[in-house]
Amino acid sequence: MILFYFLAGSAGLCLVSFLSLFKSLRGVTNPLYNNDVLFLVGISTCLIITKICFFNAGMMNVDESIMLSAGRTFGSDLRPWMSVDPTTSGPLNFIPAMLLLRLTDAASYGELRIIYVLAFQIPAIWVFFFTFRRVSDAFTARLLIMPLVLTLGLFYYHDLIHASSEHMPMFFMSCVFCVLILIGANQVRPWQLVLAAVLCAASFYTKLQVTPIFFCMGALCFLLLVSRKAHCRNAVLFASCFILANVAALSLICIYGGFDDFFQSYIVGNFSYAGTIPLALTPAVDFLKHSIIGMLPLLAMGVWVSLLFLQHVGRPYPQQRSGFLFFLGLVTILLISGYCVVKPGRFFLHYSLLLVIPLYGLIAWTALRSVREPLCKQLLVPGLAIALLWGFDAVKASKVIREWNNLRVVNKEVIDRLQAARQPADRMAVWGWGSPYLHASGMLMGTRDVHNDFQISFTGASGTYYRQRFLSDLEINHPRWFLDISLEDRPDTPKVHSLQDFMEIQQFVTQYYSEVYRTGTEVLYRHKYISVR
Repeated sequence: MILFYFLAGSAGLCLVSFLSLFKSLRGVTNPLYNNDVLFLVGISTCLIITKICFFNAGMMNVDESIMLSAGRTFGSDLRPWMSVDPTTSGPLNFIPAMLLLRLTDAASYGELRIIYVLAFQIPAIWVFFFTFRRVSDAFTARLLIMPLVLTLGLFYYHDLIHASSEHMPMFFMSCVFCVLILIGANQVRPWQLVLAAVLCAASFYTKLQVTPIFFCMGALCFLLLVSRKAHCRNAVLFASCFILANVAALSLICIYGGFDDFFQSYIVGNFSYAGTIPLALTPAVDFLKHSIIGMLPLLAMGVWVSLLFLQHVGRPYPQQRSGFLFFLGLVTILLISGYCVVKPGRFFLHYSLLLVIPLYGLIAWTALRSVREPLCKQLLVPGLAIALLWGFDAVKASKVIREWNNLRVVNKEVIDRLQAARQPADRMAVWGWGSPYLHASGMLMGTRDVHNDFQISFTGASGTYYRQRFLSDLEINHPRWFLDISLEDRPDTPKVHSLQDFMEIQQFVTQYYSEVYRTGTEVLYRHKYISVR
């Protein structure tokens, strides 16, 4: 049944995309061609159907439990780096999970994935489509949107589907790219420039890794505006809004007293994190292979669309005066995106989501260099391409999805004991990658750390800062529960991660906590002095 939803939804997505290219079908007016909203509702519905099959799946990546556990705590104290350390993800990434848990406290991984589709993927499609409609005709807009729709719809690797921190910056990229296209067509409005400037500034607080990408996009917006005398005032408006947004964000952090932790963790810590693992060939090759398979619709359809329109390059893009600057800027953005994906040295497949919009933006702009409508007989090419892509995807997805197993991410006995004994507003500190336990227990975080990777992997001043901060949070919050999941025989935690290797923290636990439950991989402690409130 899981596979059926995916195959049916992706088949519907392919069919709607292809049928929408015809003005009429057997002499009857085609509503998918003549009605933009109906077309978008059709592909959005099919996209949701493909994602329904993953709704009941367990945790697909630890990032999902990080979002939910940190989102719950962030909802009780809206001071990033003071209440929750977002590590490599920015605090804005916790807002979807926070709002979801405010809506229903029982929400879990499936609901969060659907929220990400509704809040980021579908809006990105709509924003691009209406931008294309503004600068081109109905046929061109539908043809150009297909690569993005099919890429997002035909994802089946769990690392491309899970609710990852790349989705929000991916949506922000979509909005800024659309503003770039409108600047190129001399159809941009002041409020759109303000929005693009604010998003470029806000991207820093979604994921530090994407900052160079948005800085380059913002620089391209500014240069394109400056290159047109009529837009010099708009260039000043864009730059002013970008600077003011950054100043406002930093001022807010200083006001609530979080600047020191912001600097030590988000800046110093994350730059240290990027250099802890050297590049390795095997993971890089696997990453490249799965990224190509994941983005195959974008690559295949994008290349075809580009070649199709380039043969009509004799009629230039309307009112385009800075074609070379535009092209050079988009290529630079794509190259910087590739660098940002590779730099951390951790070839997680979901990093490739950061390449989708820069690559798609370059393809779309290249296609828009000509707006002549292709002959109807040429529709056989995208039709055949869609059929082949769906067939290839169906075969691969059948093998991958059937091999899925829900990960055993928590010990149910530990969670049952916690839920039976917990009291309202209880907090729990976890030593180890404990976000799945925090989410499953429904408790607030006892420290601001969603995991202890930074505490145990960093040496020197950075490692000292994280370990002292962990201990300080314990001393301030005195969480009622403490869970140690770093035992020696736990397969996913090496000996060096053990709590016993960090004497000051171990002494605090021994002084204030008593053991209440032990397994081969977990030890649950309860505070000695606040067991009853």
